[in-house]
Amino acid sequence: MSKKVIIKPLPKEKWHKLGPYAVKEGQRIIKALVDRKTGRYATGLDYEKIYKDDMTEAQYYGKLIGVDLDNTFWNSEANMNSKERKESFWETRTAQVVLGQETTILNIGTPLQYVLYKLCEAHPGIANTLKEWEEGNAPDATHYIYKEEEVTDEKASKVAMKQQAMIMAAELTPNKLAELVTLLDNIPHKYDSKNTLIVILDKYIESDPRLVIEYMNLSHEDLAMRSMVIEAIGLGIFYIKAKIIMYYDIVIGGNVVEAVQFLKNPSNMDIKHRVIAAIQSGKIEHPKASDIEKTVEFKGIDLNDSNAEYEIEKIQAEENIKEEKDDSINELLN
Repeated sequence: MSKKVIIKPLPKEKWHKLGPYAVKEGQRIIKALVDRKTGRYATGLDYEKIYKDDMTEAQYYGKLIGVDLDNTFWNSEANMNSKERKESFWETRTAQVVLGQETTILNIGTPLQYVLYKLCEAHPGIANTLKEWEEGNAPDATHYIYKEEEVTDEKASKVAMKQQAMIMAAELTPNKLAELVTLLDNIPHKYDSKNTLIVILDKYIESDPRLVIEYMNLSHEDLAMRSMVIEAIGLGIFYIKAKIIMYYDIVIGGNVVEAVQFLKNPSNMDIKHRVIAAIQSGKIEHPKASDIEKTVEFKGIDLNDSNAEYEIEKIQAEENIKEEKDDSINELLN
């Protein structure tokens, strides 16, 4: 272990997974707290196992410092009734660490600072790693112990993910590349040049390779449909009202994923086809739900054409979809 331990304030701009949590301004005094389970001070030191020279860790460092590191709570009933009642080292200012908004460095090569480091490890106000806090396992923390090996591992992991993302991206077709960039950038990129798309993708691979890989692992259908939803919003075919994606007065979903689920529903194929047609034609329309109607009309179909039967079945199917849709549309609107 390095002889220096670095304690840093948690980043204020980050939000805790369990809710927003800002690092308190000013100073925080770290002192030994009483463990509710044992009724003793939580010092972080070991009081049972032999550590060195036939002494426990607490005994060994207590001897080096010249104090008694006993973890008995000084105000406990046993201590108060003892004829040899004494003030605890853990109630003195020497046993405190004052943390502010600046980095604090402890030199654990010295006995006292090692003891203070162990105290910091055991205190709920200090996360043992930044990751521990980010995962919601240190909700009361305002500071964390910076560990160089953790940072090194994280950097190595990110480098590996960047390499993986670049390999996967190289196999994308031009269409899939455009769909991926649309999803990452949350704006349509269908007609951008390949070079433009590569530049944008490279930015995301650099900043968040994990997200890039996650999106590239989507099925071809999901990637295409998510991209289509974003394009429909960009073209004004869909619009956002109170954070809800709407197709005129029809609720499509609360986000892109929900919108895709809506469009995948067989009962909503008519809307899906209308949206695709609008995107392809560039003709934007917002029909009301009550206006979504189909009429069985065979004008223009050559009955001698090999595709005539297919075209007629398609029109009839659309008519059936309309009849089945009325109830589901009314449910969405209510």
